[in-house]
Amino acid sequence: MNKAKDFTGKIIKVGDKLAYPVRAGSHMWLRAMVVDNIIIPNKAGQVIQLQGINDKGNRVILEQPHRCVVIG
Repeated sequence: MNKAKDFTGKIIKVGDKLAYPVRAGSHMWLRAMVVDNIIIPNKAGQVIQLQGINDKGNRVILEQPHRCVVIG
């Protein structure tokens, strides 16, 4: 059962477009990605992973889906 939810509580599905925060030093901005895989842990203490391709074409793995938001 998929329990990955975004900041607003919406369930994240494969194919959703997300905005997630990026940080470099004291600078922060948002970057977009399309989810192509969701890994749900089968043991307690493991984290949900969202995998996909960002707007620059790079592979991204997010381990804190509650910090992103579904935008499309």
